[in-house]
Amino acid sequence: MRRFLKDLLVFLIPVIIVMCVVWTMGIYSGEAIHPRIIAQLQANSCDYIYGKSHLASRVAYRMAQLDYTQAEVFIVGSSRSVHFRDQFLDDPDKFFNISLPGTKTESVASFVEQIIKRSSNVKVILVEVEPTIFNSRIASDVALRLEDYMDLYDPMESENVVKYLSENSNYLVQQLILRDLSLETIFLKEPNSKIQNNLDGVIPLGIEAIYSRTGFRCDGSIMESPIIIQEATSDRELALQHIEANVGLIQTGDTIEPMRFTYIEQLLQRVQQEQIQIIGYTMPYEPQIHEIMVTTGDYSFIDIAIQGIEALFDEYGFPYANLSDPTMIGAESEMFYDAEHPSELATLLSYIELLDRYPEILGDYSDIDRLRSVANNVQDPFRVFPPFSTYLQDEITTQSKPLAESEDSEKAKS
Repeated sequence: MRRFLKDLLVFLIPVIIVMCVVWTMGIYSGEAIHPRIIAQLQANSCDYIYGKSHLASRVAYRMAQLDYTQAEVFIVGSSRSVHFRDQFLDDPDKFFNISLPGTKTESVASFVEQIIKRSSNVKVILVEVEPTIFNSRIASDVALRLEDYMDLYDPMESENVVKYLSENSNYLVQQLILRDLSLETIFLKEPNSKIQNNLDGVIPLGIEAIYSRTGFRCDGSIMESPIIIQEATSDRELALQHIEANVGLIQTGDTIEPMRFTYIEQLLQRVQQEQIQIIGYTMPYEPQIHEIMVTTGDYSFIDIAIQGIEALFDEYGFPYANLSDPTMIGAESEMFYDAEHPSELATLLSYIELLDRYPEILGDYSDIDRLRSVANNVQDPFRVFPPFSTYLQDEITTQSKPLAESEDSEKAKS
């Protein structure tokens, strides 16, 4: 018996050590930290981005963010809306983007319900309505309930996390060291330009954020990976191939899934009850893709869907803007990641169009002349506003000047 226990102990000790190391790394990287803690960190500082691949974790995190925001203007949509920024408003604190990749009409309605329940300051909600998901060829009548994903949430998601941490421990440790050097940059006030360039001025939490520099900012928008931006040209070419092969989210069709209208009507009824102003909108498509969609006659379901959407919004007295045509806002092909995902500049131009159409709703929040000036002087369509916080940018600037001044003063004294 004693020998058995000894052998068991010899076997268990290495396993326990490995598991402790993996668990510690999971906590330390931010991957295993509960989303509510992440949301609280970001509520106190915009220096963090959070990236985690599991949908349940993202939903739990987004719900937690709603508990900490004091925003009045909300964006609700899919990955096509994740580049709406707080800096579109004159007062960034009044803005929050609750969009989530993969979101469809049924989950948009759920998000709006959560905004109403959790935010006491909400006054305006901009809701993305995506006509391509009305295609009966790809649509599903199974509603996505956020509560289902909340119930499934596991902070560690042990199997996937342990596997990833075990296989990528060396790279992750290197990135954690780099991240901690960035923390020293903030707290020790000793800026290092090389580190800032590598990290884009943010502190990544979660494996996806550490690995690819993709994650949610404190305003709810997503900071995209430099790799994704670099691959935008090839992704647009691939999107054309998908259209030709009739695969992916944008497929031909001439009938729609009517259940989608039910979700929209429930959403409109709810905001009408709460006397909240809502604006519906459809984001632009890449120019070549949009031309194919409107000229071939193979996507007639889109016109049917948009007519139904317009009729519903009109029935309940709310505005709807169909911005699917990129020429309407002056967006070019280079302003898109792929077929349907607009860059930050294309998103800004879309917001300017909404602001121009509905000044009585958005005019008190945004200066259209300021935004037009920004849009006219953009160098990179994917990086209109700084991806890092103003605080960190100011620290880099202010900390470098006193150092030079002190050296000059020492020389003067000598």
